[in-house]
Amino acid sequence: MSDLSLPQNHAFDLARTLMVPVTLFELDGEIGIMPSADYDGDEDTVINQYDPLPMNWLIDRSALRGKACRLR
Repeated sequence: MSDLSLPQNHAFDLARTLMVPVTLFELDGEIGIMPSADYDGDEDTVINQYDPLPMNWLIDRSALRGKACRLR
């Protein structure tokens, strides 16, 4: 497939909707998207993986118990 912009956009949207990482892969000339936890295929077929949460969004929630916090 020459133009991956549509599958890439759908993969990112799916990751944000499900709030789980998803994998975009190509197998036998077909493009597929599925949750990364469920993907057990060949790593050579993976085009990209999309994580809905950047690493800087991960926080230790136990440190916030009982405290107000403000998002930047």
